[in-house]
Amino acid sequence: MDSGALDRAEVPTDTASDLLAAASRGVSAAEAVLGDFAAWVALGLAGLVALLDPDVVAVGGGVTAAGDGLLDAVRGQLVLRHGVVVGEDPPELVLAPGGPAAGAIGAAVLAGRRLGLLRVGA
Repeated sequence: MDSGALDRAEVPTDTASDLLAAASRGVSAAEAVLGDFAAWVALGLAGLVALLDPDVVAVGGGVTAAGDGLLDAVRGQLVLRHGVVVGEDPPELVLAPGGPAAGAIGAAVLAGRRLGLLRVGA
């Protein structure tokens, strides 16, 4: 995908939500970028799913602002490109409860536990 195609198409790309909105309007450059992004996320998740066989995969971070539309694209790529069906059912793909701050929250909790500032059950 040509990195300047979205600029030439005058598509705002400040957020994942902007990209998803443009793709839903049929802007081909946005659809291509969303497809590429979903394929790369699916590639990473496919390895983890194959190794760990989880029941649920929670996606967090800034891209979660795009909501379920992004998950739908990743879900499709997991099945299409990687045939991800582990056990009898594929894992459920959900947005992490912490949304865009999920990674920072997890890192802070882990650091607090390692430093003895938080108890394991806290």
